[in-house]
Amino acid sequence: MSATSEGQEQAFSERLAGWLYTHPWSVGGLLAGLLLASALTLPHLKLESGREPFFDRSSPLQADVDAVNAHFVNDELLYVGYRTDDVFSRASLEQVRALSDALQRLQLPGYEAEGSPVDKVTSLTHVKDLVGDSDGFRTMPLVPEPTPEEPAVLAALRERARRNPLIRGGLLSDVSPSVGALSVRLVNGLDDARKAALVAEVRRLLAQEEERSPTRFFLTGDPVVETDIAHSMRVDLERFIPMVYALAVALLWAFSRRIPGVLLAVVNVTGCLLVGMASLAWVGGSVNNLSTILPPVMMVLSVANVIHFLSEWARNALEETPERAPVRTLAELMVPVFMCDLTTAVGFGSLSVSPTPAVREFGLAAALAVMLSMGVSFLLLPLAARLRPASWYIRREPARGPGRLDTWMAAYVRWMVRHPRWLAAAAVAIILVAGAGLTRLRVDENNLEQFGEQTPLRQHTTFVEDHLGGTTQLIVSIRATEPERFLEPAELRKLEALDTFLKQEVGADHVTSLVDHVKLLHREFDEGRPESFRIPDTREQVAQLLQLNGDDSLGESVDASYQWVRGVARVREHGSTRLQELYGRVSAYLQEHFPASEGYRAVATGQGRLWVEMTDNIIGSQINSLGLSFLLIFGPIFLVFRSVRAGLFTIPSNLFPIICVLGWMGWAGIPLSLSTTMASSIVLGIAVDDTIHFIQYMRERLRAHGDPERALEETLRTKGLGAFWIALVIGLGMLVVVVSNFSPTRNFGLLTALAMLAGVVGELLLLGPLILVTRSRLGVDVPPRPNASLPALTSVR
Repeated sequence: MSATSEGQEQAFSERLAGWLYTHPWSVGGLLAGLLLASALTLPHLKLESGREPFFDRSSPLQADVDAVNAHFVNDELLYVGYRTDDVFSRASLEQVRALSDALQRLQLPGYEAEGSPVDKVTSLTHVKDLVGDSDGFRTMPLVPEPTPEEPAVLAALRERARRNPLIRGGLLSDVSPSVGALSVRLVNGLDDARKAALVAEVRRLLAQEEERSPTRFFLTGDPVVETDIAHSMRVDLERFIPMVYALAVALLWAFSRRIPGVLLAVVNVTGCLLVGMASLAWVGGSVNNLSTILPPVMMVLSVANVIHFLSEWARNALEETPERAPVRTLAELMVPVFMCDLTTAVGFGSLSVSPTPAVREFGLAAALAVMLSMGVSFLLLPLAARLRPASWYIRREPARGPGRLDTWMAAYVRWMVRHPRWLAAAAVAIILVAGAGLTRLRVDENNLEQFGEQTPLRQHTTFVEDHLGGTTQLIVSIRATEPERFLEPAELRKLEALDTFLKQEVGADHVTSLVDHVKLLHREFDEGRPESFRIPDTREQVAQLLQLNGDDSLGESVDASYQWVRGVARVREHGSTRLQELYGRVSAYLQEHFPASEGYRAVATGQGRLWVEMTDNIIGSQINSLGLSFLLIFGPIFLVFRSVRAGLFTIPSNLFPIICVLGWMGWAGIPLSLSTTMASSIVLGIAVDDTIHFIQYMRERLRAHGDPERALEETLRTKGLGAFWIALVIGLGMLVVVVSNFSPTRNFGLLTALAMLAGVVGELLLLGPLILVTRSRLGVDVPPRPNASLPALTSVR
């Protein structure tokens, strides 16, 4: 940086700092206006739970799902498993009938005018069966009304259910006579709020049934998972904001030892939290499963500016007049704080390249919130300085704890000066170990495993899948170019081979397709002979059987023109990586056996496919945004420092925490997911803050006396302890969330806290030794002093 540009920058900072201090009414008006505008915006902030904010509704996959759901039925189901003494006892069947009727008629509180959100309830008492005799076959309810009492009749009903592939495994367990199930199909187009309300109503009905009977119910399904994820995030948010406040108060008291200093920080945190949530509304975002991490992040970040200001103000107050000390402090902090907040905002803003709406909105809102929070701090702090001197907010003489830290820091600097290469080698060793962990990283997002093993959702899902098969649906849609193509026995055999593939190669527990209906019809038409459970030999036979069928569930598998078929495979997989692999296998099979060249349009689709693609897009975009944020963050640093050397020294110590965190994830088996990849981009923006303060202050000390070792010692004494306290506040603030039962929140907080710790270690273990080994003056034009010592070290207490 040239002397002219340096002087201009310093003069501008001085003028702006002076204006902020000498115009309290204008500054107060600006602050009040910003906070008032934020407060008036909050009532317009939307609350969106579930997956809705994450889907790109213009994608081709979404078009496939919408087309199949509109032509057949919605693929969103609630699974209700139940365990009783005997599912085919009269008492159990009557209970299931009454519950099925109640669910079918269910109305949502506040939405009564819209009709029932339930499209269809399927249970042992609400499913049809085929009965063959000498006169042909009849379609009739499996369980007639009134419910039979005779044991022999009930035993016959059980046997009929076991012989029906459309009932066995889905509504009746293959492994236990005491376990059955019913399914609740949602009407198409329900939003997340209505799905959550439906899940709550179903849970209420099941709880009532459990109170008056020994039957135990188990509720699961994708809408339940979405609802519980949203609920967990809201509960965490309600718990963590007070916890972060309490922790910030405790740590700020330890730092300042003054109640007014703690109150000042609390006011600053509250103001930054207010503009942060308002920013979410200003960019068109909503409070959703992702953006709920914004409040605790903004809270812990907002503490940093107060700590920097109070520590620098206390130091300047020992050398300047009471009026001059805050102005000098503001002037010294203006450029580095602006750069720090800018790089943090860039880290968040890099998320805006994501194709996922919720991630894009979160990135924009967080970037705006960081910059507005800086404005809140630089408007509030001069007002506080006008009211009272520095000693009212922070003790001038360090308390016993910080004094010890100061002594330890001085001792460490002495050791660093003597053994810089050993420290640099230790840092390289850590990087190599972490690098080995990088090779073990895997990408995966598992909604079910986000919940603890003892949570009701996890236990209910495990029960249903152990007794009744998988709850994740893979939908196969095959559409031919000409009508009635799927009346041909050859086409049905191809569908039968697909069913076999889904069971044997994909691992589906239960597959339902047109083939099941046709084979069942053929068997019952032949008076129930087992050998007739097969595909008929002629097209005419197939057509005749389907015309005689009276089961409306056939419409879920084939359309009226017999041109379009839909199959459903239920699997026990919930991880995105494994599901992506399964969808890939199914898609490859469809392309080979139902190619477009032969007049088919065959796709593997469904809500599960949307979720897998959404997860893949989010994680992929997060990885891309990490590289983008690297370029966007370090580029401006080079420009501001106007020195390639100074800019280069900011890179190693800031890559250090990212490598350490990702390496630790690899060794610990934590996958790259939505929460963990987002933490990397955010941490890069946060971790670089202290490095900017470090480099900026050391360059100032080098200009003052030109001694690199002395400048390093002074920088570590001044900025090292501040960096320690900021890392402690942010790290422990984010570590609060590890008490969450929801693993994405827990992992995000843990990784952020670990990254903050690694960032401090990187500065102490890597940045300082690198400067000493290279004897760099960080682009400052001063005479070299190769034999300089550290005269000030002996006076450190």
